[in-house]
Amino acid sequence: MAAVAKETAPLVTKTVPTQNSTLRGKNLCVIVCLIAGCILISYQMIAAAPKLNEMVEQVSSDEIERVLFTNNPNEAYLCDADFLFEDVNTDPDTYQFACAMISSFGTETSTVLECPDGYVLDCLVGASYGRTAGSCEELVTSTDGCGFAYSEAPIVCEADSIVCDSAAEFEECVDSQTQSLLTADSACDCVPMCACDLDHPQFYNVADCFGDTTSTICSGKPGDWDPQNLYMPYAVWLNDCEGKQQCELSLSNVVSNVYSCWNEEFQFENVYYSAVNGVAFGGFHQVVLGQMLPTCAYMDFKVLSVCKAV
Repeated sequence: MAAVAKETAPLVTKTVPTQNSTLRGKNLCVIVCLIAGCILISYQMIAAAPKLNEMVEQVSSDEIERVLFTNNPNEAYLCDADFLFEDVNTDPDTYQFACAMISSFGTETSTVLECPDGYVLDCLVGASYGRTAGSCEELVTSTDGCGFAYSEAPIVCEADSIVCDSAAEFEECVDSQTQSLLTADSACDCVPMCACDLDHPQFYNVADCFGDTTSTICSGKPGDWDPQNLYMPYAVWLNDCEGKQQCELSLSNVVSNVYSCWNEEFQFENVYYSAVNGVAFGGFHQVVLGQMLPTCAYMDFKVLSVCKAV
């Protein structure tokens, strides 16, 4: 803001002006004006100098392109990534999360995906059967996902400063904007930063804890096929879940053979299922026979949904 020069009272003298005194008066005015001008210029230079925090390049939330970490082709039931960041975080009275999961080494073959009372199933963050991250417990323990609240977004970490513990849970990093150490308020198996090598969270909520770590979105490999994940068929979502307060999801076999194996290292039996709610998973033989069965790898069926108030 430019400085405004104060108006001064006219110079009054009791002597009769002469030519010399008139010249002196003009010279005085010139000197005063020059001094005032110097003061004005000096002030403007100070006002125009940037503050320290303005000299640091700020990252806008709009500059970050968000993405779900899955090659799930069923876009009709997947939540929009920007919706998960903006709407879900800013309107908790309208949106909540629901989670359900089944493990291949357990005895359970069914689960219930259930919203709180007054909410219905609206869209899915993930619905993968295979090597997929996330735990339903994190809906309670990791409401901020990687550990940074939405009000702190966006966080961008310095390269090679991200610390994840032995369980792949995010701990801390150095903020690239302020150079200060950022410590997670809560921890989870942070998919963007600890599993997929990004320098920032995606959603600042529990959706950051879920994702397919072998997806091409995560690995950066070309193509759009994940060799270790199957996906819940769209027909199951449409007919059994969408718009309902809850839905039951049951794994079963619709192929002639039942595939299972004994994992010597972890001492448990893995059983692989080919269908959910009677609808076959696409690509079952490719993933199970080609990738999972030869190494007796575990497969988790994990579903994370956004619930909407009605």
